[in-house]
Amino acid sequence: MTQESILTIKQALAILAERWPDNPPALSTIQLWASRGLFPGAFRHANAWAIPHTALDGFERPKLGRPRKETGQ
Repeated sequence: MTQESILTIKQALAILAERWPDNPPALSTIQLWASRGLFPGAFRHANAWAIPHTALDGFERPKLGRPRKETGQ
């Protein structure tokens, strides 16, 4: 049985900072993304987030800003 690699927020930040060196996310941003469920399988453990390494595979940075309001006619 293989155990999946679990990352802390700081470890996930290091990986994502390498992926986006020109504009790395802040630690609080990674925490926010985890709390919003953007990392599949992430969970809280002893007041800290635990993120599966596989959740970062293919992860794309969410678009900034508020979504445009659709105008219904």
